[in-house]
Amino acid sequence: SGVMFKVPHFPLDDMILPSDVDGLIDMNTITAGSELMQVASVRSSKLERIRASHAKTHEYARTQALVTGDVFAPTGTLKTSYGATVNVYNEWGITRGTAAIRTGAGVNPQESVGELFGMLQDAAMQGDALTGYVVLCSPELFKAIVQNDYVRELYAHAQLMGRQELLVGRLGNSVGLDNRYRSFEFAGITFIEYRGGIDGNRFIPAGQGIALPVMSGLGRLHFAPANKFNTLNSVAQASYVWERMDDRQTKIELESETNFAAILERPDLVFTVTMDNTAA
Repeated sequence: SGVMFKVPHFPLDDMILPSDVDGLIDMNTITAGSELMQVASVRSSKLERIRASHAKTHEYARTQALVTGDVFAPTGTLKTSYGATVNVYNEWGITRGTAAIRTGAGVNPQESVGELFGMLQDAAMQGDALTGYVVLCSPELFKAIVQNDYVRELYAHAQLMGRQELLVGRLGNSVGLDNRYRSFEFAGITFIEYRGGIDGNRFIPAGQGIALPVMSGLGRLHFAPANKFNTLNSVAQASYVWERMDDRQTKIELESETNFAAILERPDLVFTVTMDNTAA
């Protein structure tokens, strides 16, 4: 079954003031003769901050969709009878799968990781084109796994065999990540330490992780046209920015929007991973 709702709008405004330009020195051009900073330079800097803010909002929304199945709408525009926003698990009557990785003293995590691998395989349909499985880990979960005695012993053995990249190698283009992320492969699953967050609040709760397949069609950002008459029924862009100077020429207003909904389209393939530190 489907669900209908309006795509949320996320406005963000800024402005250029005369004080941002008048009498300031552009340090990037000081060697060329201490040129005064031009409006174009200030505009470029402010537009870059707007772009970065939109990108952070997109990342937060994608992560929230993975972690909870919620559609990000913090102002209550998508409030439902069951919660603060639309949730794909509630809408489609699906129960979120969970799995615990046992990392306690004297416990080999390989068995529980193998169980998780089997759950991920069982959830996937035969027609799904997968290239692997990953777990996005909170720092606590990642640390508990890599510092487990059995994993450390396996790492030491891998070093002797010249195969340490199996445990500590960085991810390449296969999952779209770069060298900012610590990762390793263990028992058929790639574990990635993910520390993303906003204002000190991490996206993935402490001690947890999100297990998912690497595939297209798991979820996506659905963009909508800007909340303007001249963009109605047009092809949506990821972000919009408008610029205008006020009549008194005291400021240049920068008005921006990003209008989107992050939807987890295959919630049946995503699992919440918890940490079990019980000793053997």
